[in-house]
Amino acid sequence: MPGTITGQQCRMARGLLKLSESELADMAGIGLSTVRRIEAAKGNPPVRIQNIEAVHDALLATGKVRFTDNAVIPVED
Repeated sequence: MPGTITGQQCRMARGLLKLSESELADMAGIGLSTVRRIEAAKGNPPVRIQNIEAVHDALLATGKVRFTDNAVIPVED
């Protein structure tokens, strides 16, 4: 589904971007506990789709990562 990511993709992208959970929550406009629930999930996170889309969009907005079906790909400058 476009605009969504798995917990593993979220963790990987955040790691590539060297963002804290708190920084990602601020960027996405969601709560820290929601980021933690997303990242703890195996497969589809148990949170509102709007929150997953907000995280996805915030990570893409950095211009430094992109997502495939199962992976996170760093974008070259």
